Amino acid sequence: LRDVATSDDGAGISNDTCRLTRVRATSSGAESGGDGGGLYSSGGVVTVRGLTLDDSAASNGGGVYVSGGTFTADRLKVTNSTASSEGGGLYYGSTGGALPLTGSTFDARSGTVRDVLLNKNTANSGGGLSTEADVTLQDVRFTDNTVTEDGGGAVVRATVTLRDVRCESNDAEQGGGGLFLEGNAALIGV
Repeated sequence: LRDVATSDDGAGISNDTCRLTRVRATSSGAESGGDGGGLYSSGGVVTVRGLTLDDSAASNGGGVYVSGGTFTADRLKVTNSTASSEGGGLYYGSTGGALPLTGSTFDARSGTVRDVLLNKNTANSGGGLSTEADVTLQDVRFTDNTVTEDGGGAVVRATVTLRDVRCESNDAEQGGGGLFLEGNAALIGV
């Protein structure tokens, strides 16, 4: 997918209630007037393997926006993406479930994503990631993300479990160049 745009959610891929399996894609230049520049999912079951999103833009979740259903990602790479509000690389909204961010398995119900690179993304807050639900971060790299407010690497408003996570060269104009915890957020495994 190259240079696609919509005034709504999900310029590259938009999913509300369907089952999408084994999605392998490279997207460049996807621009959404709503949420989820490269991929938007608010329900259903989505499984991606080897998804690369570059130069995507949206209000929330410049690269990926997830707010419901089950989402599994293996080898997710989001680079040079922009959110005018939160989650330059990835936005995970509160749905009562948990998000797994590990080296490559991202199940919105159990909360783990694996083998993830969130690199050179920008936003108001949460340059690499913004999450409002519990999440496990495993084999995740936040590098060179920037924000005008808080959380250069990530802004977290829930419980986050860290396993082999690297935050390098992220920048926030206000608080938390690497990780910014807000509200009742908690870190486990630090």
